[in-house]
Amino acid sequence: MLKHCDTDINRLDELRLQRELKEVILEYVHILYTAKHHSNHGFAILVCRHDFEREQVVSKHSRDKEYLTIRAIVYTEPGRRSFQLLAQSSKGHFGIIPALQEFTKELEREMGDMTATLSLGQKRKTGGESRLEEGGREERRRRLV
Repeated sequence: MLKHCDTDINRLDELRLQRELKEVILEYVHILYTAKHHSNHGFAILVCRHDFEREQVVSKHSRDKEYLTIRAIVYTEPGRRSFQLLAQSSKGHFGIIPALQEFTKELEREMGDMTATLSLGQKRKTGGESRLEEGGREERRRRLV
């Protein structure tokens, strides 16, 4: 059983929560990226496991040999023959639920940035570069330092 927010969650509940978080992420990805990728053939959310040893990353927790990242992709051709990476989580996590939760927060920040300069009734064209896309996250980090 997973300990989450001081309550025990059985495996079925954990899988339901994962599915719900993925649905929220997919909704956010549609909001953020459909205008730019209007001729897309679908979006997908990937949960990616990475091996510390293979990537030569030193873990603070020697017992943990893997970490997880979340990625959002868009299929660029019919039949899902090719895809493009749209966004990925900025940090690795040791659990799927924390990884999904943090990625939703990153996408929520991106939506906040997208609408920050608007007031009620104003319009804005979508489809500009997202800071979560490749290279954009580094730019954001530089501005924060």
